[in-house]
Amino acid sequence: MSPSQGEGRGFKSHRPLKISVECPANGGEVTDSNPVRRSKSDRSKQEITLTDTNYINMSVKAIIIGPSLSGKTTLVRHLRKNPNLFVAEVDEELTQLNNGEYPTDDKYKHEVLAPKVIKNVLSRNEILFFTNTDYLTVDNLKAARTRGFKIILLSLDLNDLIKRNETRVKEEGYSDLSQWLKGMVEYQTKIEKLGLVDFILDASLPTEKIASKLLEIEKRTDT
Repeated sequence: MSPSQGEGRGFKSHRPLKISVECPANGGEVTDSNPVRRSKSDRSKQEITLTDTNYINMSVKAIIIGPSLSGKTTLVRHLRKNPNLFVAEVDEELTQLNNGEYPTDDKYKHEVLAPKVIKNVLSRNEILFFTNTDYLTVDNLKAARTRGFKIILLSLDLNDLIKRNETRVKEEGYSDLSQWLKGMVEYQTKIEKLGLVDFILDASLPTEKIASKLLEIEKRTDT
């Protein structure tokens, strides 16, 4: 099991226009087909922002899975600039259930606390839930999709993860996660091959662009 401590912390709360997102479910792309009062050329250049009032009341229901170092914490922080979005992060929820302390007992964390977090998440009608690759089983993902959740991967090449890890260890004093990175990537590959992934987002993009693409997915599927 890989550690995910320090990638963020409780339940809180967000959607851009022309984008292309890899979609393993059907091989298609998410593109702008909304004939709002703009010319086609204008629509092709516009992206939804965190303050776009056309989408603040849209139902958002997705689980975003990314390995350590994929930028989840930064993305969560960015999305929370919009108070209309309910954004939650697994480490925060684990900490909350553990009386404000991040659980260091892996067995207790995975067998007692994590199932409670997942149950709470799946009971919600509106949430963007960010998690590492440690917690959701195949059965969890199937249950989530049955309940209308979109499963979205934050994807980053293993070599890029290794480089990010080296930089953080050397320059920022973080723990070395290198021994777990391969397993994280393999988990994502596994659930994609099982057909449990709806969309894949390139985690090497700037945070604002990733947020834009994520919210575009939610806008397109909120019908």
